[in-house]
Amino acid sequence: MNGWQRVGVIVSVLWILIAGFHAYDASVEFRTNLAVASMMSCEEVHGASTECDSRLTQGMEGAYSDAWAAGAIVGLGPVPFAWASAYLSLFLVRWVRYGFNQNVRVK
Repeated sequence: MNGWQRVGVIVSVLWILIAGFHAYDASVEFRTNLAVASMMSCEEVHGASTECDSRLTQGMEGAYSDAWAAGAIVGLGPVPFAWASAYLSLFLVRWVRYGFNQNVRVK
């Protein structure tokens, strides 16, 4: 593995960890806020009731169970595309450079 590939591996691992955990946290926060807003609107209509509490409980359970999927998609999804675009760019640069280095005689 050359130096640039090692840098790519380090950046990929950092991306997976940081972006994945950030997406997980953002998803939990969004779903938690949504559950609290749903409970508050229920309490405005029905007053404090067990139905409103069950809405909050269901929303909170969904927040944590669905957040892992968001973290995995954001963390792992872009990595193969980044590697593929890097290797495609490298191939194209080498191909163009090879074309300029050809000694072609024009008559």
